[in-house]
Amino acid sequence: MRRIILSLIVLTFVLQPLLASSDEKLKDEAAVLLKSGKAAEGYEKLKEYVRTEGKIDYSDYSLLAGIGLGLKKFDEARYFANKALEVKPGDAPSLYVLGILSQADGKNDEAIKFYNRVLTDGDKTDRSYGSMYIRALLQLGVCYTGKGNLEEANSYYKQVLAIEPWHELANVYYGTNLIREERWKEALSPLSKAYNKNHERIEALGMFAMALAQTDQFSPAVVNYKELIQREPNNPNHYLNIARCLMMLSRLREAEKMMDKGLELAAKEGMTTELINYLGFAFRIYIEMGREDDAVKAFKDLKALNSEKADEYYSDIIKQWPHLEEKLNQKESLAPVQGPIFAKEGDQSSEKL
Repeated sequence: MRRIILSLIVLTFVLQPLLASSDEKLKDEAAVLLKSGKAAEGYEKLKEYVRTEGKIDYSDYSLLAGIGLGLKKFDEARYFANKALEVKPGDAPSLYVLGILSQADGKNDEAIKFYNRVLTDGDKTDRSYGSMYIRALLQLGVCYTGKGNLEEANSYYKQVLAIEPWHELANVYYGTNLIREERWKEALSPLSKAYNKNHERIEALGMFAMALAQTDQFSPAVVNYKELIQREPNNPNHYLNIARCLMMLSRLREAEKMMDKGLELAAKEGMTTELINYLGFAFRIYIEMGREDDAVKAFKDLKALNSEKADEYYSDIIKQWPHLEEKLNQKESLAPVQGPIFAKEGDQSSEKL
């Protein structure tokens, strides 16, 4: 009997490390899957490890929260983030995950509290704290932008840029807010940095070109609008904006060519807002070119498309060109621009220069 008991004790000591290594094997397998880009499989394997292991480190919960967020398993991400915080209240990645989830639910005030906790309560000794700190600052800016407090939002973007001057998103978001505030000259630097950092940031290039035009830098604006056209040849807004710049440079024939191309695209796609903008511009450029009959036709096309907008233009036209009043009010109407007309919003680059 003594020999049997001794054998059982020995067997227990032998099996314990084997069982432990079996659990650790799950974690190792999860790590391999995650490193190879198989997030969903690695996530499930790590969950299996958590279910079988008795004592779990907060970092496992924190990792699951982050992966769950990326996989859009929002309820699970929230659960694991809260479990991590039960063990370690200052776990910055878990606080950040809860902030993102609150934003997704439209709860900006709640999100702001979580991001502020990252800044104040996060474990500064954790190797992930630096990146979480910057991300929290960035998301605070996004939250305050959503609340309409651009001054507060910009203060957070500037904190990010003080740490990382070439931070892509911080430059885009800061530059966008400056555009919203019509601080054109200040917007040039962050938007330029954002596009130079990542040439896929077409929206940054578009706003940069707009800011150049708004600061009367028409020649460089033309260069940037040409690049936009190369990148997005079917966007009619780019042709209108470059045409406006070319007109300001007295390059009228080039402006007309760009206008015609954009007008054709807008008519083909039935883009009402863009057509209205083009016809208003067409009147102006034809006047500049001394082609009053074409200008009158453009106005009548505009009136056929949107009489309310035409009426807004009418008083300004008569003040500047009173001799056109009779022609503008002639009964016969000219054929409007052909093409299916559907209401469709233009993008930010369609703003008037």
